[in-house]
Amino acid sequence: MSATKFISCTVLLITACLLLSVTQVRAETVKGRAVYHLIKAEESEVGDLPGHVLAVAEYKGLIFFENSEVATCSSVQTFEETKGSGTFQVYSLWTFEDGS
Repeated sequence: MSATKFISCTVLLITACLLLSVTQVRAETVKGRAVYHLIKAEESEVGDLPGHVLAVAEYKGLIFFENSEVATCSSVQTFEETKGSGTFQVYSLWTFEDGS
C-alpha cells in the first residue's frame, strides 16, 4: 500500500471514530452563589488612543449550588476598553468534590 493511501485510510478511520464517539451534551440550569477573590491583575496602556487599555485578571473561589454541591472555581478574565467602554471574556474551570 502506498504512503498516500495509508495516510488517507488512517485519516478516514480516525474521522469515523471521532464521529461515532460524539456524546450528547445536555444543557442544565443550576442555581447557586459564588464567592471569589482576586489573585492577580495586570493592566497595560496600548498607546494608540488615549484610554485604550488591555488587562488580565485571575480569580479563585467557591461555588455553592442549591443541591448542596460545592465546586472550586479558577477564572481568568481578559478585557479591552477605550475610555471605559469595551469587551471582556471570562474563562472558568469548575472542579467538583468528586473531581469532575
